[in-house]
This record gives sequence, structure tokens and C-alpha cells, in this order.
Amino acid sequence: MLFAIFILVFTFIGLILGVFVGTPLLSVTSGEVALTAMYCLIGLVAIDAIFALFTRFVMPKKYFDPFKKRFAVPKWERKFYEKIGIRKWKDKVPEAGKYLVNFSKSEVADMADNEYVYKFMQETCYAEIMHLYGAIFSFAIIFINLRLALLVALPMIVANVLINTLPVMIQRYNRPKLMILYQRNERNQKKEQ
Repeated sequence: MLFAIFILVFTFIGLILGVFVGTPLLSVTSGEVALTAMYCLIGLVAIDAIFALFTRFVMPKKYFDPFKKRFAVPKWERKFYEKIGIRKWKDKVPEAGKYLVNFSKSEVADMADNEYVYKFMQETCYAEIMHLYGAIFSFAIIFINLRLALLVALPMIVANVLINTLPVMIQRYNRPKLMILYQRNERNQKKEQ
């Protein structure tokens, strides 16, 4: 809900800028501004959906191994997340995994089950890549109307990049903790044998 409000606010900012600044300066009609804003919003939703589907159903599953170097989170990055207080606000960011793939990343349901913990880590990799692609490729909406790109599209791109960056940060913050849990479970299982 918060994200929908956020996107609508930035869409509204784009509309206001387009109407009050773009109309007199660029000789465009308010209708063209509204149509551009609508196309940009549809474009953003389409881009996010396409890359979510591409990541989930086209990219090979082996790409999302949480132990691969590409998903490693350096110590300086973990410190950065602590410094910005991610622990306080990360649970306020909506998580759609439970609706889209029937896997909630809100909390670890079974800490002792390493198969579950590995799937959880893998889901953080999926989410990270999906949101990263969504943020990067949102810049494509600039080409919907180049004359109004800065006034209408740019505020919407900024909103989309922020909306997609927060979940990436949360996934990268949580994954090292899950890896520690996974490795501890491995050691405990070896001791029991």
C-alpha cells in the first residue's frame, strides 16, 4: 500500500511538472502530459512484471545459488545497512513473495530445516535480481516521450528506483544471517551423526 501511494505521489509530481512547466515551455497540451504519465506508469508496471517473470521462469535455477560470489555481501556493505538502520524499517516494506510464489520472506518459519533455509536464501537471490532489473530498466520509459522525459518520466523513474532498491538492500542484509544459520545447522547435523 505504501509503495502504491509512493508511486502515485511521484506520478502526480510528474503530472504537475508536466502541466505547469512543460505546457508553457515545450508547447505541449495538458492532455499530452496526462497521456505520457499514464503510458509511463503502464511502462513501469510492465517492466517490473516482465523482469519478475523472466527472472523466475526463464533464468536457470542454478544462477540463483546463494553461495555464488555474485551474491556475496561484503563486510562494508553490511556495516552500511546497520548504519542506515535497516533493522528498524525493513519489516515495514511490503513483501509480495507469499502472494506471487507462495513463499513468505517476512520471517524464518523453520530455523532447523536446512532445506527450507537454503530455499529462503535462494528466494532472496531471486528477489534481489528481480528488483535490480526493475530499477535499472525503468529508465526505458524515458523513450515514451522524449520531450517530456525530464518532467514526467524522471520523477516516476526516481520513485521506481527507490521502490526497487529497498528490497534489494533488505535481501542483501538478510542473506548473510541466513548463511550463518545454514552453516550452523550443517555443523550441528555433523555432530549428531
